[in-house]
Amino acid sequence: SFFFLRKPSPAMNPLWTSSPIVPGMHAVFRGTFTLAADQTIDLRTLGANWFSVHVDGQWLLDGPERFHRDHPRWRATSVAFRSGRHVIAVHACHTGADTRLLRNSPPFIDVCATTDGHQLPISWRCLALSAYSSHRRINPQLGWSEWCDTRQVPAEWQALDFDDRAWTEPISVDTGLGPAIQETCPPVRCDRRILQTLAHGSLAEVFGYDIDDPPVRFLMRDLDDRRFPAQGRWWRFDLGRIRLGRPRVKIEAAPGTVVELGYADRLDDGRVVPLISLSCGTSCNLDHYRARGGLQEFAPLEPRGGRFLEVHVLGDGHLIEATWDERGYFDEPRGSFTCGDPLLERIWSVGVETVRACAEDALIDTPIR
Repeated sequence: SFFFLRKPSPAMNPLWTSSPIVPGMHAVFRGTFTLAADQTIDLRTLGANWFSVHVDGQWLLDGPERFHRDHPRWRATSVAFRSGRHVIAVHACHTGADTRLLRNSPPFIDVCATTDGHQLPISWRCLALSAYSSHRRINPQLGWSEWCDTRQVPAEWQALDFDDRAWTEPISVDTGLGPAIQETCPPVRCDRRILQTLAHGSLAEVFGYDIDDPPVRFLMRDLDDRRFPAQGRWWRFDLGRIRLGRPRVKIEAAPGTVVELGYADRLDDGRVVPLISLSCGTSCNLDHYRARGGLQEFAPLEPRGGRFLEVHVLGDGHLIEATWDERGYFDEPRGSFTCGDPLLERIWSVGVETVRACAEDALIDTPIR
C-alpha cells in the first residue's frame, strides 16, 4: 500500500553509472535492503531527468517533479514492506539538453529510504544500457525518440530474484543543484485505459533504411493489403482526445522483429503522421524497438502525447493488447454547466477537457508539445 506525506529531508545521495555520459543514454539501478520485521519505509526520490521506480517488481512512481535547478524538489512516498529482502529498481535516462521539463544538468538518480527517522543502508548496483541509441529528438523542446534493441536489455531486471552481481557499483555525482526540498503537491495521477482497435491491416516498406528519416519512413509505408506483398502488420487506435501518457503494447513476435509506435494529434488522410507541427525544428514522434522474441510489452520510459496511436510490426508478430497509462492531475469533472445553448455548453465542456488534458505537474503547452 502506498501513500504520500511530508517528511524531514534526509541527506542527498545522487548516483549515476561510471560509464561514459552520452546524451540520450539509459541506465538501470537496483538497490537492495533487508528488514528484520514488517515496516513502513519512507522513500525519497529525485532525479535530473525522467525515471521510473519499481519496488519488488511492481511499478511505484515516475519522476522527477518539474523544478528549477536552484530549487530541486524530491517526492516522499510511504511504502509498507514485509520482513525480508527487497529491491528498489530504477530506470533512468539522460537527455543531455534543455527541455520543457528540465534544464540540462549532470545525470543522477537519488533514492533513499528512512524509517523512524533513520536512513536505511541500501546496496546499489547499476548498468548502462547499450540497447538504446540516440538517433532523433522528438523535437527541440522534448527528449529523445526511443531506439532500442530489447534483446540487449536484461530480462526481468526489476524482479527481486534477478542476479545483478555482474553489474557495477554506481558513483557519486556532483549535481550542481541548489538545496533540495520536498514536493508538497499530490502526485500526478496514472490511469490505465484499454484501447480498442480502430483499424488494422498489412504493410509493406517503400522508403529507405531504418535511420534515413524514421517519421517519413513510417508515413510512407504502404498500408493497402492489395498493392504489395505483406511484410508485416499495423494497428491504429483512437484515444478519444489528445492525452499525455505511456502506451503499453503487448506483442508476440519473433526475435529481432521491428516494432514501431507512432503518435499524432490528428489523422491526415486517415493516417497517423508522427510529426509535430509548430515544433521550431524537425520532429520524430515515434519509438522504434527490436523484439526479444516471444510475448513482450513495449513501452517508452517517458510519456508521449497524442490522440492516435499506430503500431507497426515489420516481420512475424501479432498484437495481443494495447493500453495507455494516462498522466493527469485532475480526475473526472465534478461540476457541469447547462444554459440551453448547445454551443456554449460545448465550449464549457471543451474548456474543462482542455485543462484536464494539459494539467500534469504544471499546466503544459498541450500533451503532444
